[in-house]
Amino acid sequence: SLVGSEMCIRDRDGFRVQNGEIAGPGGAICLEDVYAEVRNCIFKNNRTLSPQGFNQNRVHQVGNEGGAISSIHNAAPLIEHNIFDSNTTMVGNGGAIAIRHPLRRDDDRSPQIHNNVFFNNRTGLGDAKGALCLLHPEEK
Repeated sequence: SLVGSEMCIRDRDGFRVQNGEIAGPGGAICLEDVYAEVRNCIFKNNRTLSPQGFNQNRVHQVGNEGGAISSIHNAAPLIEHNIFDSNTTMVGNGGAIAIRHPLRRDDDRSPQIHNNVFFNNRTGLGDAKGALCLLHPEEK
């Protein structure tokens, strides 16, 4: 998990993040309030587990989003030329990538997703948002 900095993951030979598992957002990477570049990587078989205390009989609960990558609270990732294969959430949106609260207020950066390959990414409990989910709550 990265909070409040800048990071870059690039590899011409295919940096691989595989079999990551967490009871929180981002099975492989969780980005929070950070500018990040993620390029030429392979994300395979990563997953998020059900949130602690999750009740299947109750509606309107937020799950652990982003089977491979979760981008939250003003993060502005550039995600390009990656392969996302068989990443999942047990409960939550974005089997491969979930971006929530994407608007940055201190600069012009915003999340960008280009030229990635997605296959066999799933969300659990019948959630409708498979490989990619972009969410922004209403301003209050």
